[in-house]
Parts: sequence; structure tokens; C-alpha cells
Amino acid sequence: MEEIHHITGAELSDKDVQQSPADTLSSGSHPFQKSTADVVFASSDNVAFRVHRVILAEASEFFELMFTLPQPAVTPPNLPIDRGNHAARNIEQTEMDGLPLLRVPETSSVLENLFRFCYPIQDPALTSLEDIIATLEAAAKYDMREGVHILQERLATFVHTDPLRLYAIACRHLLEDVAAAAAGEAVRQELDVHYVDDMAHISAGAFYRLAFYCHIKGKVSALFTFCRPNYAREDGTGAWRPEKAGWDSKFDPGLRFPPPDATIRGIDAEFGVHSAIVCQASQVLQDLFCHIGPPEASGPAPNDAPLTIELSEDGRTLSALLRLCYGQDVGQIHVEEVTDALALAIAYKIENATTRLADALRSSARDNPVRAYLIASRFGLSSLAQHAARLTLGESIEWPYYTQLEDVSAKAYDNLLQYRRVCSEAATATLDDLRWMQTPPPTFSSHPSGCFREYACATGTRRLPCWCTAFLRCLKGAVQSAPLARTATSVEQLAAALSDPTVRFCSRCERSLGVAEFGQISSLLAEAIDRAVSKVGICGMNDSMFLRRLIS
Repeated sequence: MEEIHHITGAELSDKDVQQSPADTLSSGSHPFQKSTADVVFASSDNVAFRVHRVILAEASEFFELMFTLPQPAVTPPNLPIDRGNHAARNIEQTEMDGLPLLRVPETSSVLENLFRFCYPIQDPALTSLEDIIATLEAAAKYDMREGVHILQERLATFVHTDPLRLYAIACRHLLEDVAAAAAGEAVRQELDVHYVDDMAHISAGAFYRLAFYCHIKGKVSALFTFCRPNYAREDGTGAWRPEKAGWDSKFDPGLRFPPPDATIRGIDAEFGVHSAIVCQASQVLQDLFCHIGPPEASGPAPNDAPLTIELSEDGRTLSALLRLCYGQDVGQIHVEEVTDALALAIAYKIENATTRLADALRSSARDNPVRAYLIASRFGLSSLAQHAARLTLGESIEWPYYTQLEDVSAKAYDNLLQYRRVCSEAATATLDDLRWMQTPPPTFSSHPSGCFREYACATGTRRLPCWCTAFLRCLKGAVQSAPLARTATSVEQLAAALSDPTVRFCSRCERSLGVAEFGQISSLLAEAIDRAVSKVGICGMNDSMFLRRLIS
């Protein structure tokens, strides 16, 4: 279970506050052993650092605020931690030699680096990128601004040795200047921008911006940014604004009998609802209705008072939520609205609406398959993602920008790019493995011997009519770009083959015989390409797993 610190925003999980028996701890290095210390930090690898609160408080607002808060009584070992208190208070659990003992998840090497930035001693050397990253993450977590600044400068020194990795790290920590320097170095080195493991923590949008920047050799406007797009969603949060969706902002249950028997209250509006309908539709709303607390101290509620729950949604969002529960207009929702509607349906576990919205997205996927893929990837709809990815084959997708790139990881986008690459390889391989043409058309025997040309492939050298040899060779580039069955049956490909010099002077291949054979050969090849591409899968989670998670 993770908790966000109420002041600093640092994530603190149960492992952040676990107890560490004092007798299992070894001592840290000088000067973190002094008897004048007034607090002890225990690392994840059981090293104790005796430090001074006043020094840490000067270097970290996190520690300054934590040390000034009233401290709770020490929790005896093995007793459950009260998660109701603030994280900074819960972090102190045991004692060591009469001093507070604070257990934190950082390793001893990271803690020593942090404390060296706090104390008036030599700063840590930090010669490896891994050490800098680990220390930077901890310094940001504990709001050590001077340490963060120094570590950012040290990060920048790696710009020449590993710009792609440095770019990913910079975007993860929103270090725009470092990201820009890394991108500039990637252009200078003329690097082929590709996915690296550190990009697992950045958005597909950040990955796209690096690739685009390198593609146009860094010729962008002064407003161009890398870590985030240089625009903000109009509401400032990225939350759904249903007034843009075309749905009426006023929800009406549509049923007059029986009348609504419950109320759902939002921030600025409330609606009467039928509890049976909303509870049947949404597991979250059902749980809220089942756990309505006792009446307020001002007095008991009348027996006929409707059940009331409160949600932290504005009126328009609440109206959209209830439309999903009642199944109103879900089938007609515009594709531009599907992302936000799905997010709302999933957040409130409205299974039926989720299924219908996914179906609506599938039906519109052909119009914009990349957008459909990104939405499906965001919500773990793997079969829909596979369907949409297949529809992207034959299209140029690298440079059009989609706002949905900001909602998925760079890995999800790279999965699509790798899928397209593997499909291209699989389709092209059919031109090097002619087992699909084990039985050639009978009319091949009608060609004169001088018409045949050798065609070398993985299954051995075949002698084929000159039009067929030219056709297979001309097709390689086309299949690489568009690994689709229809590419093989394109008349343009036959025309390109017949215009080949080796074919032009063969009267047999210019006449109806070659055209008739093209129909048979291209159909067999199209089936082979379709089989090969169908075997290629895209990385993603199983839909049934997703749906089980959704309703659990």
C-alpha cells in the first residue's frame, strides 16, 4: 500500500516505515557515527547513519517539516502501523540508543550520498550514471533542492556518452534542459533514435518528440519542448470535460415510475437516481451505497430521506457518469470522446459501458488505427490493440502526432513500431520461401524454354517464367512498405514486372498468358502473406485478465 506525503508529495509505502531491530544494524562511515547525533536513519541494507536534525532540516524542506511535526509515541515492534496518521509521523517507529530510528527504503550508498550533500564535507564522487540516478531520485523525494541541482549538472556530463539514455532519464524527472542537451547531441551524432530500457518510464509523446526532433535535424521553434508537449489541456488536468463531448450536461434518468430513490451529489450538482440501476451498473457506486455512514450529529435523518452519496466530480462529469450507468447514448459516442469515457467507465467499474465503448472504438479503428491502438493500449485491451495495429500496416505513422501519445508509455508505442517491423519481415520472407507455390500453374509449361529465368530463394533455385521472376523481385520493396495481402494482388505490381527489360522482349509474357498466371500466383502469394502476418503478435495484456481486474 502506497501513501503520498501530505506536504512533499513523496511516495511512502509500507516498506518505507518497516522496523529494523537496532542489533542488526552496522554503523555508517564518518562523520555519520557521532555520539552528538539526535536521529538515526536505517538503510534498506541495514546500515545505521547517526545524523543531526538541524543539518538535515537546512538541506531538505521535507526533513524540516517532518522534524517540526509533533512526534507520535514509538510503535512497538511487530504491531500494525496506523495508516491514518501522516506519512512523516508514521516513518518514526523504533528507537536506537534512545534516539529515533527511521527506516527508509534507500540503500546505504544512496543515503551516504544524500547526507554528504547535507553536511559541510566533500560531496560524493558519483562517477556512474546509475549512482547519479538513484541519488537524484532520493534527493527529489526528500526535497533536497541544492542536491538536485548539483546532480542535474552531473547528469549533463553524460550527454556525449549515452544521449538516448540520458534523454529518457531527463524526461522521467522533467529536466527539460538536460533533455534538450541530450536531444541536441543525438542530432550531432546522427543517431538512429530507438527505444532503450530507460524509456519505460517516459511517455510515448516524449519518445515521439525526440524522434521527430532528430528527423528534422533539430530545426524546431523556440517553444518546442521535450519532457511535455508545449501545450496544456484546457482544463489544466487532462480530465474529461463532457461539455466538449456533445452530451447534454443535464442528466435525466428518463424513468418517472418508479421515481428515483437515491441522490448522487457532486461538487456543484446533484442528481436523483435509481439505486438499483446505478448499483447494478457500477461496482464502485454499489460499494459506496453499501457503506453509507450513520446520520450527522445534527439529528437523525427522516425515514423517507433518500440515500445520498457524495463524489468529487463536477456536474458535467457526474452527468456523463450517470449516462454511462443508464446506458444512454453509449453506442453513439463520438470517437474523440471514447478515451475519456473509457477512463470514467473503468474508474467506476461500469463493465457494460466499458465493453460497449471498446466495441465502438473497434468499429471506428479503420478511420484512425494509430489512435485506436494507443487508446486500447492505455486500457489494456490487447485484442483491440492487435486489431488496430494490423490496420496500421501499409500506412506511414511515424510523424503524425496524436495527443493519445501522452497517455501511454514509450514502450507501448515501441511495441507498435516493432510489430510493424516484424510484420514487414514476415511478409518479405514469403518471397524467399516459395513453398506456397509448390504446384505452379499448368500454363507454365506452355512458355518456351527461353522465357524462364532463375530465381534464388531459401527453398532452392527455381526456374520461373520471366514475368514471374520480375514480379517477385519488384514486389520486395512494396511488401516491405505494405505487408498486406492486397499488395501482392495489385495490378500496379504486374505492370511494374511487365515493364522490366527482361520481360518486355518476351512476347509470351506480354500477352494474356502472363496476365492469367498473375491472377493465380498473386492469390497464392496473398494468402501466404496473410498467414505470415497473422502469426505476428503485439505485446500486451490479455483482455480477459483486464476485465477480471476491472470487476474485482
